[in-house]
Amino acid sequence: MIVEETDPSLEYAGHDEGGGAIYRYNGLPFTGVIISRHPSGIIFLEISHVNGYECGRMREYDIYGNLRYEFFSKLNLRYGIMTEWDENGNVVESFDLGPEP
Repeated sequence: MIVEETDPSLEYAGHDEGGGAIYRYNGLPFTGVIISRHPSGIIFLEISHVNGYECGRMREYDIYGNLRYEFFSKLNLRYGIMTEWDENGNVVESFDLGPEP
C-alpha cells in the first residue's frame, strides 16, 4: 500500500524507545510506503514501513524529483549502504551504516 503523508487515515502514533516514528492506518499498524511531497507536488520522501515501524528502503528526492539519498532501515534503525547522489545523478558518497539489526 502506498499512501500520502497527508492521508487522513494515516495517524502518527508516537515514537519508539529509539526515537523513531510509529504510524497507524485506520487504527492498525501501517505496512506500506508513506510518500511526502514538496510544495510543488514532486515526491520528497518515500519511506517503507512494516507494522508501523520504518522498515525497508528510504529514498529522498530533490525539488526536481532527482534521487538524492537512499538507505535501509529495520524497526526504525538504519543499516546497510547509504548512498548520496548529486543533481546530475553521480554518486557523491556511499558508506556503510552497519549490519542489519
